[in-house]
Amino acid sequence: MSAQKVQDYSHIVNNPGFRAIAGCIRQATVIAQYRAAQQNDRRYEIRYGLGQELARKAAYPRDFLAALGEFLHSYNAETARQEELVARELKRPLTAEDRRVRRLRFPSSTQDINDIVALINEFNQDSELICALLLAYGYARDVRDPSTAKMDTTDDATAIDAGDDGPGVEND
Repeated sequence: MSAQKVQDYSHIVNNPGFRAIAGCIRQATVIAQYRAAQQNDRRYEIRYGLGQELARKAAYPRDFLAALGEFLHSYNAETARQEELVARELKRPLTAEDRRVRRLRFPSSTQDINDIVALINEFNQDSELICALLLAYGYARDVRDPSTAKMDTTDDATAIDAGDDGPGVEND
């Protein structure tokens, strides 16, 4: 009788690229909705239907990666446009502090994409699992301090008001 390898799913959600891309999903959906509705900030498009689109493509790794790639391309292009506008206004290159003060989001990186591809490969081409976890993570509230998770009523959007770059996004 052969022993089956037990998969450690925490390896997926603790992966830096996974977290970064889930943060991009959150920024393009939940946070964009909050900014538009609560702060009258419409600088970023709200990606309605993003979760459904990615989930529809998740059955086949190639289709899922293509859909995720299209999203990240448009997300990074939109992010770069906003950075360009602010840099022109300031007449200098942006700093991490400029990004924080101006509440600009951070783009995804090639390493983030490499991490997602590696996770799909590592988990037997199970792009449905990776997609489901990305969406669950991307649409969930980001708990900053796990010890206060049950008592904390601060949501991601409030964290943005406090000058944070947003959920799933690390400062430089």
